[in-house]
Amino acid sequence: MFVYKTEAQLEAMSAAERDTYAAEKRAYEAGLQKEAIKEANKVLKAELTEAQKAEISTQVEALKLSLGITKEQLDEFKEDLRTIKENPTAVNGRGQFDLMGAIEEGLKTFLPKVKETAKASGRSGFEIEMTVKVPVNMNTGSVTTGYSVPVAYVSQDQTTYAEDVRQQEYILNYLSKGSTSKATIAYVDKSPTEGTMTITAEGALKPLISIAFVIRYSQARKMAGRTKISEEALDDIPFIMSAIRNELAYAHSIGVQTDVFTTVSAFAPAFVAGDLAASTTLPSNYDAIRAAIYAVKIASKGKYIPNVALVPSSDLYAMGATKETTGQYVFPPFVLPDGTKISGVQIVEVPDGVSVPAGSFIVGDFKKLHYESYKSFTVRIGQGIQGSATAANIISDFESNMYTLIGESRYHLWIYENEKIAFIKSTFAAVKTAITKP
Repeated sequence: MFVYKTEAQLEAMSAAERDTYAAEKRAYEAGLQKEAIKEANKVLKAELTEAQKAEISTQVEALKLSLGITKEQLDEFKEDLRTIKENPTAVNGRGQFDLMGAIEEGLKTFLPKVKETAKASGRSGFEIEMTVKVPVNMNTGSVTTGYSVPVAYVSQDQTTYAEDVRQQEYILNYLSKGSTSKATIAYVDKSPTEGTMTITAEGALKPLISIAFVIRYSQARKMAGRTKISEEALDDIPFIMSAIRNELAYAHSIGVQTDVFTTVSAFAPAFVAGDLAASTTLPSNYDAIRAAIYAVKIASKGKYIPNVALVPSSDLYAMGATKETTGQYVFPPFVLPDGTKISGVQIVEVPDGVSVPAGSFIVGDFKKLHYESYKSFTVRIGQGIQGSATAANIISDFESNMYTLIGESRYHLWIYENEKIAFIKSTFAAVKTAITKP
């Protein structure tokens, strides 16, 4: 039984003995605390009436609703916590979910089921799904979506192969990101007002102030793609991982990025010079981007501050190659020496022909563009029939010892109507013409 020591007894003890005593003391007091809580709970349960218990339960449910948490979401959150506790290696050292690591672990138990299903199905075709569950609050944007056209067949003879020239995925890091359990998201838009209040004469017609709130809906988008592997590849997990990582996962990330570029390009307003008109002597492309940045700030009365400027590769090269008459490179004082930022706004290079044509650019506060993940990335493996309805063109996966890998996920991408002024799309020529001082 634990006995407390006096100050004199403690002074007479060695350092090791005091450490042992301190550990025993903490354990003893922790036990006392547990017993006290247990007894308090007994008393509380005994004294509460059924009506009081019901009221507490009602208050707890009201708290959940006020926080926007449904029972299903709460249960899912508990399951996510259990998953993280049971598989801490699924989270890397930076606290981000390791998607590829989770897929690789899942394939070890998933592929035997594929083989068994294939044997049982014969020529009829089949499809089974492996869903990668992303832990809550671990989605950093690396888990995105798929590709909309078939990816070329990759031979399984090697676990590595030469990749084609590709662009990189980067834009999602600049968006407002989150997750949702809804296939349809309702949000409220405020329509622009008509006129403003002003001083009026007695009996005069009062100016109209019109404010309307409109409910809009975002429908989840699906981005998906497929690639082929042979039956022998089912025994080669490293190869399948390379196909998933280098083809499906990569291609669906690029698919989302292209969707972002296309979406912004469709709604971004044109440049309006306003007070910036005829303000700049011999403007350059750097001045054009800077003018667009300030046009966003002016139009939004300082509410929106651009964080990204999308510039095609060829234009970005030309801007960096600018020299003065003696052959020295010229960078304006508001541009970093490597050209990566203009007036504090990140310059993002866009491959020519990808949503932003050469000679054009897009500037905007991309945090106003909302990306909500609805369904995490899934991998499906199956056999089926492809080709046209003509018998001569039908190819059976079963007869060819082939399997199809499908990768897909679903997400929302939307923006409030009033926040579209956070973006500007224009050409360098048009902006420079508008701001050129005569």
